[in-house]
Amino acid sequence: MDNNILLQFLRGFIKALRVGQHEDLDENLETLRMAQDHLALIYQEYEQEDAPEGAELLRELMMEALHLMFLGIEEVFHYLEDENEEHLSEAVALAEEGNDIMTSIKHAVENNQEWTSSASLG
Repeated sequence: MDNNILLQFLRGFIKALRVGQHEDLDENLETLRMAQDHLALIYQEYEQEDAPEGAELLRELMMEALHLMFLGIEEVFHYLEDENEEHLSEAVALAEEGNDIMTSIKHAVENNQEWTSSASLG
């Protein structure tokens, strides 16, 4: 699932939860579980392979972004356990931060920019 699509889906689902719309709840939760599984698999691939020389920071940033997106989804599941709305706000914040990192990576790669030590992790 593309990170922008995931973020949009998460925002829409959270908006529906906040107003008490629970139609297709099971289907939406299954989508989120599948997204988490996909994020975890991609993370594991990055974790298992060494980054090409000079791309170590890029690898670390991507892993951080994947982790943040995963945690954002996890916050939705926490909300469903205790209905504390702070989980929903945290879900969006984490997913947005992960999305921002991925968007920055994509932009840099597309523009053939060099990653330097001036970039930083969360």
